[in-house]
Amino acid sequence: MGDPVTVRSRRGEMTASVYLAPTVQRGQVFVPMHYKEVNRLTHSAFDPHSRQPNYKACAVALVRPSPLRT
Repeated sequence: MGDPVTVRSRRGEMTASVYLAPTVQRGQVFVPMHYKEVNRLTHSAFDPHSRQPNYKACAVALVRPSPLRT
């Protein structure tokens, strides 16, 4: 695993570890949906026909923590 970052959207934020995977395209972020914190980032809307929640896509920013000053 990598450095911790804050994953932030317009709806919320969560902390995660960074891992650069060759299977995730540049400019995209993947977070497994089984982490309950992910639901804070996404929109609560759902498809009116299938009732499928819209938990699969949203715009986010990765924010590094500020270095500690001594």
